[in-house]
Amino acid sequence: MSVSIIVFAERMNRLHFCIQSIQLHTAYPYELIVINELDDPSGLERYKGMPGFRCLTWPDSLSAAEGFQIGASLAEGELLVFMHDYIAVTSQWLADLAGCLEDNRSLAVISPMMNDITGEQRLEYDYSDIASLYTLAKGRRALRSRGIRKVDTLAGPLLVIRKSAFIEMRGFYFQPEQGSLAFSTVGLDAIPAGYELAVAQDCTVINLLPSEHDDHKPPQTHPPILNRPFTVSLCMIVKNEEQTLARCLSSVNVAVDEIIIVDTGSIDKTKAIASDFTDSIYDFAWVNDFAKARNYAFSKAKMDYIFWLDADDVLLPEDTQLLLQTLSELTSDVDAVSMPYHLSFDDDGNVSSSLRRNRIVRRERGFQWIGQVHEYLAVHGEIRKSDAAVTHRREHSQSMRNLLIYEEREQSGERFSARDLFYYGNELKDHKLWDRAISQYKKMLDQGEGWQDDNIAACGNAADAFHALGKLGEARKMVLQSFTYASPRPENCCRLGFYHMEEGDYAGAISWYKQALHIPSFLQTNSLQAHGCRTWVPHLQLCVCYDRLNMPELARMHNEEAAVFIPNHESVLRNRLYFAEHLVSH
Repeated sequence: MSVSIIVFAERMNRLHFCIQSIQLHTAYPYELIVINELDDPSGLERYKGMPGFRCLTWPDSLSAAEGFQIGASLAEGELLVFMHDYIAVTSQWLADLAGCLEDNRSLAVISPMMNDITGEQRLEYDYSDIASLYTLAKGRRALRSRGIRKVDTLAGPLLVIRKSAFIEMRGFYFQPEQGSLAFSTVGLDAIPAGYELAVAQDCTVINLLPSEHDDHKPPQTHPPILNRPFTVSLCMIVKNEEQTLARCLSSVNVAVDEIIIVDTGSIDKTKAIASDFTDSIYDFAWVNDFAKARNYAFSKAKMDYIFWLDADDVLLPEDTQLLLQTLSELTSDVDAVSMPYHLSFDDDGNVSSSLRRNRIVRRERGFQWIGQVHEYLAVHGEIRKSDAAVTHRREHSQSMRNLLIYEEREQSGERFSARDLFYYGNELKDHKLWDRAISQYKKMLDQGEGWQDDNIAACGNAADAFHALGKLGEARKMVLQSFTYASPRPENCCRLGFYHMEEGDYAGAISWYKQALHIPSFLQTNSLQAHGCRTWVPHLQLCVCYDRLNMPELARMHNEEAAVFIPNHESVLRNRLYFAEHLVSH
């Protein structure tokens, strides 16, 4: 279903935070229409390269009612979102609200819960700061226990409406302003038209304005800038990143003192967008070498520490606050700071895969990037761990660029390092060139010079390639080889369990899935981790195994153990229905 998000904008500082939250928490495609009633509209220039962005400016001042009516008349989406600029959305908000409308066809309008508001959507929660509200939103969504509540009238600064229903309802009825908030009310025409209204009780957004009825201090639209003992340069290399650069820089600019942008050949609006944030923009002729480009960016930094990101990375608001806290606690003996890198998420917004990377380095140490492709920052000394995470939000599809660079290097006769062989194999595997991928992994392992974590990952990846070729025995050998480098990892235990299941050996599978569950959590590494392999994946598979062995009570127990981590997963819900019928019939 196509979506148009219509924002009534009155203050630029609020709008920046509002749009940042939309960019962070909303999957493309969507149309974003800003009704421009801003005190200073010059800041809108940064969004002109954003896909689907439109700004509507009227000669005379518009009320929110008038602005929303005009926005709706021009919107192309089948689903309309009306929101004020003082709303910050949270993870999966649009998917949840649209899902409620899809699952309940009689509904025309739905609204989320929010803080500091009167009416049916009021969230009764004593919050201390914006981070606590984000935490609450995540927790309420994970439980998914409340569902929707049908109401007679909806009032609030964020409403989601089917466009067809909006036309039948002839638009809005607006109440007068109440204090500092203008509430829009839908409902008087909705019920006669045969539609229903509801509040999504598990979906929460954040109202950034205080209510006159509470004593709370309002959430701050930017995290507080803490006193920092050292300054920080953000260094980035970019090319054709108009879709993501503003989102990235908006999420982090409050935490850095200098932004260095090195452009490697953009032909879109990347440099224009960057200029909204910094004057330090440099061109670098691309030579198929990421390390050279990054080292050039680092050479331009002038602050005490250097922080690096890619354009499709973002810091969520709670992570920006954690980063500020980390920076405020830096001491002169810290050479580098490592941070979690969140690569993917499940349907409930929980991190499903991640690794840890050195993100911040002391400039005077002169640490260098190494490697043409899949480069790494070679650091040593005192490395501090931070809980502030960088979130990867890829907008581009898988590219052949890296693979072509490796192939050119191979054709030139270059001798690859173990790390090159590993990542060359990964590129081949990502493009489903299974035999060639296996060849590179084996060369890397035979060379005997790889890092321990890379050796273990190479075994697992080679096993996946053999499995894709239908060579189960070879796949099993590769997994078992990984145990010669270190104690078993959950991912490889799950691989072995799955191979036994494919052979119908459920008893054999059980032992490996149990092993995955019993690997101590302190044995985690900085390399890529699939978090589900130490939690819900083994439990779901044990559920299947015990059911096949006619042990339904144990099967149901493991399904409920999986539900602790993924309460809304379709397999968990389907299994519950199955056991309800199966256990009753027996």
